[in-house]
Amino acid sequence: KTALVHSDNLPQGQSYLEWGAVWGGSVIAIATSTVLGQFGGTAGLALGDPMLANGEPSWQVLVASLWLFLTALASSAGGGYIAGRMRSRWGDASKSEVEFR
Repeated sequence: KTALVHSDNLPQGQSYLEWGAVWGGSVIAIATSTVLGQFGGTAGLALGDPMLANGEPSWQVLVASLWLFLTALASSAGGGYIAGRMRSRWGDASKSEVEFR
Protein backbone atom coordinates (compact mmCIF):
# COMPACT_ATOMS: atom_id res chain seq x y z
CA LYS A 1 0.00 0.00 0.00
CA THR A 2 1.08 3.53 -0.69
CA ALA A 3 0.75 6.08 2.09
CA LEU A 4 -0.70 9.50 1.29
CA VAL A 5 1.67 12.24 2.46
CA HIS A 6 0.58 15.84 2.92
CA SER A 7 3.12 18.65 2.99
CA ASP A 8 2.56 21.31 5.61
CA ASN A 9 5.52 23.37 4.34
CA LEU A 10 3.87 24.33 1.05
CA PRO A 11 2.64 27.94 1.24
CA GLN A 12 -1.07 28.51 0.83
CA GLY A 13 -2.09 29.06 -2.78
CA GLN A 14 1.02 27.48 -4.29
CA SER A 15 1.36 24.19 -6.10
CA TYR A 16 4.14 21.83 -7.08
CA LEU A 17 2.98 22.28 -10.67
CA GLU A 18 4.82 25.06 -12.47
CA TRP A 19 3.16 26.18 -15.67
CA GLY A 20 6.31 27.77 -17.06
CA ALA A 21 8.01 24.39 -17.04
CA VAL A 22 4.95 22.74 -18.59
CA TRP A 23 4.78 25.29 -21.41
CA GLY A 24 8.54 25.14 -21.96
CA GLY A 25 8.44 21.36 -22.25
CA SER A 26 5.49 21.47 -24.63
CA VAL A 27 7.21 24.02 -26.88
CA ILE A 28 10.31 21.81 -27.02
CA ALA A 29 8.16 18.75 -27.79
CA ILE A 30 6.27 20.54 -30.58
CA ALA A 31 9.48 21.94 -32.09
CA THR A 32 11.23 18.56 -31.98
CA SER A 33 8.23 16.84 -33.53
CA THR A 34 8.02 19.43 -36.29
CA VAL A 35 11.72 19.27 -37.17
CA LEU A 36 11.88 15.48 -37.13
CA GLY A 37 8.61 15.21 -39.06
CA GLN A 38 9.82 17.59 -41.74
CA PHE A 39 13.13 15.77 -42.01
CA GLY A 40 11.41 12.38 -42.26
CA GLY A 41 8.92 13.61 -44.82
CA THR A 42 11.62 15.18 -46.96
CA ALA A 43 13.80 12.08 -46.81
CA GLY A 44 10.85 9.79 -47.51
CA LEU A 45 9.66 11.76 -50.51
CA ALA A 46 13.18 11.92 -51.90
CA LEU A 47 13.73 8.16 -51.65
CA GLY A 48 11.07 7.01 -54.07
CA ASP A 49 7.75 5.26 -54.51
CA PRO A 50 5.85 3.55 -51.71
CA MET A 51 4.82 0.72 -54.08
CA LEU A 52 6.99 -1.83 -55.83
CA ALA A 53 6.72 -2.53 -59.57
CA ASN A 54 4.52 -5.59 -58.92
CA GLY A 55 2.01 -3.57 -56.86
CA GLU A 56 3.11 -4.67 -53.40
CA PRO A 57 3.97 -2.11 -50.74
CA SER A 58 7.67 -1.48 -50.32
CA TRP A 59 9.71 -1.42 -47.14
CA GLN A 60 9.43 2.36 -47.13
CA VAL A 61 5.92 2.16 -45.66
CA LEU A 62 7.32 0.26 -42.68
CA VAL A 63 10.20 2.71 -42.30
CA ALA A 64 7.81 5.68 -42.44
CA SER A 65 5.60 4.26 -39.69
CA LEU A 66 8.64 3.45 -37.58
CA TRP A 67 9.91 7.01 -38.12
CA LEU A 68 6.58 8.46 -36.97
CA PHE A 69 6.69 6.33 -33.83
CA LEU A 70 10.28 7.32 -33.05
CA THR A 71 9.49 10.99 -33.71
CA ALA A 72 6.60 10.90 -31.23
CA LEU A 73 8.71 9.05 -28.67
CA ALA A 74 11.70 11.38 -28.99
CA SER A 75 9.67 14.59 -28.92
CA SER A 76 7.60 13.60 -25.89
CA ALA A 77 10.69 12.35 -24.04
CA GLY A 78 12.57 15.56 -24.80
CA GLY A 79 9.67 17.76 -23.78
CA GLY A 80 9.14 15.81 -20.56
CA TYR A 81 12.83 15.99 -19.73
CA ILE A 82 12.94 19.75 -20.24
CA ALA A 83 9.76 20.24 -18.20
CA GLY A 84 11.21 18.17 -15.38
CA ARG A 85 14.52 20.00 -15.40
CA MET A 86 12.89 23.45 -15.45
CA ARG A 87 10.96 22.71 -12.28
CA SER A 88 12.38 24.56 -9.29
CA ARG A 89 13.46 22.76 -6.16
CA TRP A 90 11.19 22.80 -3.14
CA GLY A 91 12.66 23.08 0.32
CA ASP A 92 10.53 20.31 1.84
CA ALA A 93 11.63 17.67 -0.67
CA SER A 94 13.47 14.69 0.74
CA LYS A 95 17.05 13.95 -0.30
CA SER A 96 15.98 10.97 -2.42
CA GLU A 97 13.40 13.09 -4.27
CA VAL A 98 15.96 15.80 -4.99
CA GLU A 99 18.42 13.20 -6.27
CA PHE A 100 15.72 11.56 -8.41
CA ARG A 101 14.75 14.83 -10.07
